Formats: sequence, structure tokens, C-alpha cells
Amino acid sequence: MEIKTPESPPQDILNSRNQTCGATKNKRHRSMTAGQSPYIVLMDSIKINPSSIELHIVNTENNVRLLLQLYGLEQNTARLKINELDPIKQLIGKTDKSITIGLDQNKAVISSRPFRIDFFTDDEPVVSINAQGLLKFEHYRTKQEAPAEPAKEENQDGDEHKDGENPEEGEKKEEEKPEEQKKEEEPGLWEETYKSFHDSKPHGPSSVGIDVGFPGFEHVYGIPEHAESLALKTTKDTDPYRLFNLDVFEYELYNPMALYGSVPVMLAHNEKKTVGIFWQNAAETWIDISSNVADKNFFSKVGEWIKGNTEAPQTDTHWFSESGVIDIFIMLGPKPRDVFKQYAVLTGTTQLPPLFAISYHQCRWNYNDQEDVKNVDANFDKHDIPYDVIWLDIEHTDGKRYFTWDKDRFSNPEDMINNVATKGRKMVTIVDPHLKRDDSFGVYADAKSKDLMVKNKDDGEYEGWCWPGSSSWPDFTNPEVRKWWASKFLVSEYTGSTPNLHVWN
Repeated sequence: MEIKTPESPPQDILNSRNQTCGATKNKRHRSMTAGQSPYIVLMDSIKINPSSIELHIVNTENNVRLLLQLYGLEQNTARLKINELDPIKQLIGKTDKSITIGLDQNKAVISSRPFRIDFFTDDEPVVSINAQGLLKFEHYRTKQEAPAEPAKEENQDGDEHKDGENPEEGEKKEEEKPEEQKKEEEPGLWEETYKSFHDSKPHGPSSVGIDVGFPGFEHVYGIPEHAESLALKTTKDTDPYRLFNLDVFEYELYNPMALYGSVPVMLAHNEKKTVGIFWQNAAETWIDISSNVADKNFFSKVGEWIKGNTEAPQTDTHWFSESGVIDIFIMLGPKPRDVFKQYAVLTGTTQLPPLFAISYHQCRWNYNDQEDVKNVDANFDKHDIPYDVIWLDIEHTDGKRYFTWDKDRFSNPEDMINNVATKGRKMVTIVDPHLKRDDSFGVYADAKSKDLMVKNKDDGEYEGWCWPGSSSWPDFTNPEVRKWWASKFLVSEYTGSTPNLHVWN
């Protein structure tokens, strides 16, 4: 099989694992050690609603206050959201209690100092949030410009010092510099550069992370796609598992590096129960995994736990994302089919495919021209090999402008599609979600004129690099953009298409 690679940037950028413009943030989260969390719950901030609870948690190191929302959902599922609370206020309130919340036949226990949440099914703990104290929420901030250096003058002894400053006092001021200001002076907090790529951070670092433990579970699964064993391995001596969509040429086996897809869903399974979490954050994400022993002393205070001296296993995971908020769905099973149903309720079920889609498809990169397609199709018949669908990759287009055809090699696409269709077969063409930045390209020009593209920090059109070279992306978070994009697939819009043409999206 041939693998397509972009003309630029070079392949090592796609293959780079954690050497991206997020490396310093990765290190800040991974350098944290398990211990008492600086975050505590302000118990007098609790607001109980019919199906949810809200409360404030505060970072005692910098007094930044966060809003926590915990929802009880249908299908034995809970949702935990943590976001920054504005404005920031001083630390006040009671902090020495815990609260228990009923979730159908289950319960959640929120502990105040330090902050943690434990979920129980049948009085046994199954999911623990922030039990290792690794919550880190980098709040938005404004960069303080460095003050101008005061003029220096010589004193009577010939020593230089700043106007109005006692040298000894200056040393004292340096020692008393706020902790947060010291951290902001670390490299990479406001901007980073990787090779020729520059990443600015107008609001400072904004990554979020927290640990999720699975007491009673020795194995966890999921977070596709990685070329790894089904049961995920500890990352103690490796990079963390990375969730970032990459088309990697000659990827490595048994490696946590990112591949095509990134699905932030993890399942924990043992002989009695299955539970899962869905980390709803679209930013680049990493997950560390480690083996541990469940804290029986803690759990015995809040629920039934394993009797006797038998040590219960626990798998600890540490999730951290480049930006966004902490938004976790906790799927409490208790059986595998229950967890799969709970996840499907959240994200939608798989649409029933058309009958032709479940048979053999012929695809390669790439067919040279219409004559090549005709010969491949004929040879399947000659050798009596049944197939129902033939796919065309990016080279069928006019310079990788999607919804177009190469005029020299695919000059009459309707005839080509119809010739395949006379045998009851279908054709598929690829359409990627980026557009070549070329004003003569009708789809791009239309999107540009309607202001439908993803923007950069300066509210200009974001420019990235993919198969066509310089590219832009429609902003699919906008419902109007999604409607516009769908219209481009109509036979009346997609020149050269027929009702027997389908799309590799």
C-alpha cells in the first residue's frame, strides 16, 4: 500500500510525538507529584438543584476560584464540569466537610479538604477524581509588561543602584516576589517556537488537567487510536498516550504516539463491573497511566470496601489538555453493554449503513486516470472477484481542490461513474475538511466571501498546511457553516457527480 504524505512541512513534524509547541505544558503537568491537592471546596458555596449541584473550589496557592458542577444524568451516568469562576475573590468559607449525593442506586462523595470526588456503585468505589491531587487549571490572565528600568546613579561609595532604592531592599523584594509571578517567568508560558512554527498565547497558558482513578480495577482500555495492546500499559517509563489526529507514515508499534483518530473514552473492567469516562475536550490531550493500590483507609470511611487484608488494585490515570475546561462524563455501567449504551446516549448511535457499504471495497492511493479505473474494474470481473465500491483518493482532484476533478486525467467523471454503476457498483471520492487558499477555487472563494473560516487570535483567517499546501478550515462549530458545507455535496453543486457517487469524508 502506498501512503500519501504532504509536500510540506516535512514528515518529521507529523512524526514528532511530544516535541510540539505544547511540550512545556506537557512537562508542567507531568512534573506534578501525587500528594495533597492545593484545591479545596468552599462548603458554604454549595447550591443544590433538582438534578445537579454547584459549588466553588479554590486554589489555596493563588486564590483562583473555580466553579464545579455535578449533574446526575439518565442511564446511570454523571457529568462533572470545572471551569474558571469570574471574578476571582479571596479565600473564604467553610472547608472541613464532605457531602454525599445520591445518583439513582449509586452515590458520589465530595470531600472538601483537599478536594476530591468518589463515585460508588453498590457501596464500592469505582471512580475517584483528584484522589492524587493532580488538578491543575491554568486560568486566563493578562501579561504584565515589565516596568521600565529606573536610571542608575552612583552613590558616594561608587556603587550603582536604582533611584530611590536601597540595594538590600531590592534583594528582599526579589525574595518576596509572588509565586504566580515567578511561574510566569518560566519559558514557554506566553509563546513557544518549534522549528519554524511559532505559537503565541495572548491569554497565557491555559491547559487543564486532573487525575482519574479506578479503584478495584487492574486494567483500562480505550482512548483510540494507538498501535498498542488492547489493555493499555503504564506510561511510567514512556511518553504519555497522546490524543491528536495525525496521518503518520510508518508509525511505530506498541507506542503511545498519536494516530489517525482521537477518542477520549476510557473503560475500566474487571470480573464484576465495567465503568468508563468520556473526557469531553477537543484540544490536544495526553493521558498518563500507572498501577497503584486502592486506599482502603479512605474508602472505609465513606462506604463498604473489601473486607480483610487483601490489597485491592487501582489504576490511576492523569488527563491533561492543551486548553478548554474540565468536562468529564462518568459512565457507571455496571456491565460492558451498559457502558456502551451510556456512551451512545451521549454522542449518538451509529447510523445503519447502506447494504453496499458492508461488502468489499477497492481503494488505493492512487488511480492514474479514468483508463486506470476502467482496467481495475474490468480485471475484478476477469478474475471473478466480487466488489461493490471503488474509491478515489486525493489525486483525482484538480490540484487537491476538493469537489473538483483533474481535467486531463478525469475529463469525463460522469461517464466513469456511470460505467461502474452499470454493474451495480458505486464510486467514492475523498473530500477533506480543509480548503486550498486559492481565490480561483470556487468553494474556497465562497467560504471566504461568507466569512465561514476558522479565525486566528487576531480575528484573521487561520492558515495551516495540509495536502494542498497553504489551507484554511471551515468553522464547523457554526451551524450555518455545517449547513453550507452539506450543500456542497449536492449533485447540483458537486460538478461531475451523480447519485451513484458517495463521499469519503
